[in-house]
Amino acid sequence: MIDGIEAELFGEVFNESLQIVDNYHVLDRYRRLDGGMLTALDGVCHHSSEKIHCKWCPHKTKEVVTTDNSTILIGTIVKSRETVVFPVMGS
Repeated sequence: MIDGIEAELFGEVFNESLQIVDNYHVLDRYRRLDGGMLTALDGVCHHSSEKIHCKWCPHKTKEVVTTDNSTILIGTIVKSRETVVFPVMGS
């Protein structure tokens, strides 16, 4: 959930954007011989709190302190020696 908006609602924007790029054959140079593309993943914890709790966030308890951690996993289509990457949204 992003700012109260379900993440699934963003999927259409990502899919439409990639479809437009693909229609112009921009993604062709990112394809491997088998037609697949390399996807890089990066994860980050962007907020951690002992006071603010969220039912969607992972909880970590050490001794008697419970911490909620807001994390995100981001995927992009990449290719060696290309400076442009394309964000993707997983399902």
